[in-house]
Amino acid sequence: MPTHSPLHSHDDNGYILLISVLVTGALASSIAVALLTLSSSVLQTAQVQQEVSQARALNDACVEEAIIQLERDTAYSGGTTLTLTNGSCVVVSVEGSGDVNRVVNVESTVGRTTQRVSATLSSVGHPSVVSSWQRVADF
Repeated sequence: MPTHSPLHSHDDNGYILLISVLVTGALASSIAVALLTLSSSVLQTAQVQQEVSQARALNDACVEEAIIQLERDTAYSGGTTLTLTNGSCVVVSVEGSGDVNRVVNVESTVGRTTQRVSATLSSVGHPSVVSSWQRVADF
């Protein structure tokens, strides 16, 4: 005559399976949330890096514009704004006078990113000579 053990029944197998499925589902959900969070962070970082690159390119354009203006008129003191589809830059100031030792300060903004450059021209003319080019926090 078969005997049933009160400690182990067929219902226990169902509970073990159900708990296993729940634990596996919770683990898979946690991994999915972690991957989504990570990919979101990666996308935000990539967007910021793109904005920085675009802002730096705009700074380059503004310094070039300032050099052109100085070659036309050494009394040029800045104030020019260039607006492009991805952002804008402004020649904040041009320090010094004459055709030697001029400092051009420019600032560009793309999205939430602002970049500043201070470029020193040792001479203005054909050709103008840039002796230093520094990314700065403030002027």
